[in-house]
Amino acid sequence: MDIEQFEAELRNGLAKLDYIQRLEINQQTETRFLSKAILEEYYFLKIFFNSKLVVLNFTLIYLLKDDQNKRLWGIDRDNDIGWHTHPVENPKDHVLIEEKTVAEIIEIFDQTWQKIKERNE
Repeated sequence: MDIEQFEAELRNGLAKLDYIQRLEINQQTETRFLSKAILEEYYFLKIFFNSKLVVLNFTLIYLLKDDQNKRLWGIDRDNDIGWHTHPVENPKDHVLIEEKTVAEIIEIFDQTWQKIKERNE
């Protein structure tokens, strides 16, 4: 998948989530895409894709008061572990999973975000 296709699939998936305030593109080259989808104050989804290295990261972040980032959940594809998730129950864990499409990752993220919101109410 190239960067243009990745961005199109990402924007299409995020557009279906009414709580996404905006998508900020932090870096975009022929092979790298770095962005964050702003959810609400202190929460964002960090998204990274490198088409050359075939690395993908979707990471739900909570911004702590001292400007430190706390990972709450994530799905990654890297060249060390392969496809894995960082479950919301213990985000430091690496749990192997099957390959996912961008649409599937966004759907899993949406389900996870809804559970986090319910838990915090």
